[in-house]
Amino acid sequence: MSLTTTRLARTLDPSLVRIFTLLKSVSTTKCGGAPLRVAGGWVRDMLLGKESNDIDIAIETPAGSPLITGAFFASQIEAFVRESEGVNAGLTGTISVIKTNPEKSKHIETAQMKVLGVPLEFCHLRHDEYTSGDHRVPEVRPGSPLEDAMRRDFACNALFYNLQTELVEDFCGGLADLRSGVLRCPLNPYETFMDDPLRMLRGVRFGGQLGFALHESITGALTTPQPPLDMPYPFSSDVGPLHPLVHALLHKVSRERAAIELSKSLGGPRPRLCIEHLARLGLLQTAVLVEAHFSEKPKSRTARPDIIVPMVPGATVELQSRMFANLELLHEVLEVTPEKASTERIVASLSAVLEPVTQLAPAAVVAESTNSRIDGAVLRWMKLPSRVSDGVKAVVSAAQVLRPLAQALVSATMDSADSDSAVIFAGEVRTAVFTALKALCLEARSPPPRWAVTTAVALALSQSVEADGIRAVANAIAKDSGGSLLQSPVVPPLIRGDQLSAHISISRNETGKALDAQREFMLHNPGCSVQDVAAFLVQTFGTTPQQ
Repeated sequence: MSLTTTRLARTLDPSLVRIFTLLKSVSTTKCGGAPLRVAGGWVRDMLLGKESNDIDIAIETPAGSPLITGAFFASQIEAFVRESEGVNAGLTGTISVIKTNPEKSKHIETAQMKVLGVPLEFCHLRHDEYTSGDHRVPEVRPGSPLEDAMRRDFACNALFYNLQTELVEDFCGGLADLRSGVLRCPLNPYETFMDDPLRMLRGVRFGGQLGFALHESITGALTTPQPPLDMPYPFSSDVGPLHPLVHALLHKVSRERAAIELSKSLGGPRPRLCIEHLARLGLLQTAVLVEAHFSEKPKSRTARPDIIVPMVPGATVELQSRMFANLELLHEVLEVTPEKASTERIVASLSAVLEPVTQLAPAAVVAESTNSRIDGAVLRWMKLPSRVSDGVKAVVSAAQVLRPLAQALVSATMDSADSDSAVIFAGEVRTAVFTALKALCLEARSPPPRWAVTTAVALALSQSVEADGIRAVANAIAKDSGGSLLQSPVVPPLIRGDQLSAHISISRNETGKALDAQREFMLHNPGCSVQDVAAFLVQTFGTTPQQ
């Protein structure tokens, strides 16, 4: 493909102009005028009108000169600053050299350094050639700009900004892909993904962040039959043959690295699109819908992974339909679409994905409790933090409590649109709301956050209520004009835990249950006295203290 060039439409920030001027001066005085290019994400984001500090500098060694590595160029920046007699003093930070690590697809040494407070990464242009049978570790040699561009994951990430000419350089059609909104590999996607299988999950994440479609060649790479790989089978039960690229992803990429990409995908601006991409690539069931449980052997703590839902087409279609509907609904009712991944967004998205599994999974695979299964998927398989797993369990639990009373919730809300939330819901509906809110208290002594309430209501009502109705119910529950409903699970009880023994005889393990019981009683009986609560506790627990 021939070289295409264009100019950046945006004016560079003065600090970037100063940084790039310094780099060009170092190249001229120290490195024989070596061409310098900003590579990858920064160029893409600048062309899309987005802000980015992800600045990678690719160095082209002049013909006949010794190789200029990233570490060498960074050292020359230090030398140039020292020799400039204070003019550029304080511009640079310490150099960090990142060694090669083939196990993490890090095939070339790079150097990192802050210049004017902005982190930069330096490496030389390279060409990768795969000669081994497993396509895992390439032979790396210095390359041309074209060779370096063609080895990258996606064409829109293979654009260069030449610091000397101040032109964007496109060697593989990345500019056209940006205009079309599509992700496409410069080379055969099968080879690109077998080199580093994590690139499949990166493609899902980029698609969600940018709102891009996956090129048909990418989806085709994962649906075209290929010879099986000679690798251990990753699941404890045989769910059928895996596509070699899926097998490679599970075998070569650590769960921690995969978790980073999944978190950015599910916590980003378009989680539904990311789930659609995972489904189209055949990765949804093998990258997300997997749970791992510890072996029952006494001396073994090895987690055995297994696919949550067998690869039965009918069940898969129904599950995906529910997942897509949940995610689309959350996009409407949560109202906030952050540019960066957040724990709240990750919890909401994972709840939308895993909640249908608890409802629709065949009975044969529901061998564990809902909470245990969520831990198996989120904690032990995806390797996400416990606060994410705890949040998903809370939201799913609250949704399960509210779902049977969906129509009653909507009716009560519509009939009393302007009322205090504590008197909108009565009887069993109020009890269910209290139980759901109690589950959604994600931090000790703090009421449930608004986003968690809205997410649980959306999942509970998604099959029968439109977005406007869901907003109305969530607003009614979260409304705090009297401080009685939303605060009810954390309101100070009239009889404290250390005072219970004066009224009832219970074990220490039952203290929490007694405190929650009186909170619920206080919600149903505003203005009640200590004597009222004490009588209720005696009636509920059926015991009185020994005189």
